[in-house]
Amino acid sequence: VNFDKIPLDETRALSRIENHENLGVFQFETPLALRVAKNMGGLKVFDDIASLSTLMRPAALENKFDVEFGLRRSGEKKVEIPEFMKKFMEKEYGLPIYQESAYHFAYNMAGLDKVKSYNAYLIIMDTDKENVELAKKSVLMNELEEKIKIVHGDIKTVSNDFEKHSFDVVLSNPPYMINEHGKQNPLDAKAIARHEVLCTLEDVITAADYLLGTHGKFFMIHRPFRIPEIFASMINHKIEPKRMQLIHPFAGKEPNLVLIEGRKNANPRLKIEESLNVYEKSVDGKQPEYTKAVEDIYNRKWE
Repeated sequence: VNFDKIPLDETRALSRIENHENLGVFQFETPLALRVAKNMGGLKVFDDIASLSTLMRPAALENKFDVEFGLRRSGEKKVEIPEFMKKFMEKEYGLPIYQESAYHFAYNMAGLDKVKSYNAYLIIMDTDKENVELAKKSVLMNELEEKIKIVHGDIKTVSNDFEKHSFDVVLSNPPYMINEHGKQNPLDAKAIARHEVLCTLEDVITAADYLLGTHGKFFMIHRPFRIPEIFASMINHKIEPKRMQLIHPFAGKEPNLVLIEGRKNANPRLKIEESLNVYEKSVDGKQPEYTKAVEDIYNRKWE
């Protein structure tokens, strides 16, 4: 078989996934793949396969990005993307479903200016080989090889890959659940993403301590029930908690996420930001809309 001669726009092959005629195709043979493909409006071009794979990840499913993707793609929902982010998020209809898009978005939220963030050299590390290969392909497709490096590695051994105190910013979206919470297959990708199977909270903060230079910034998203443990570990590693924001799915609901910013070797002083509600309450069973505060984050303009 000459793979170079296989057309990437072969619609019959794409339709087989939608019609569930893909027995034996890794990941895409599941009922989940069929449901996500339908929610995103079907598979029309080759890039949709990459989108499908990404939209099946735990965080994307939890936030119903597949449904949002389909609504934006069909035109039922207006897509507004900041001018600076269009290069990275236009194919995703403004949703940060790929790693490099999420990191550019995170830099914006972190308040770094346009010049500094755009010229920054980003290093993204993941233990999952499949994620690493997909991310590398995405970097090549977007011609970002000089801006972003994808590394397959383990944060528990960062000293083997990077020099001490060589980073200005470390950003982490670690597993939220202690390994004992709930039953999981230790080799399952979802278990690795959600539970401390391959690394613990202490491992993450230890790695940040090793990587950050003096006054370097550490950003992390986690679950609120682990705040005392997070702060205790950060302070033990001389990463002072500086800002915290609770994230609520809806107004009046218990927060399910917390954003934390720390700074290496800084003086103690914690600022509590106003809580952020993600969705407006659903009306007549319709898909809930983002609150204005969340829309403003997505549509934030570079100064």
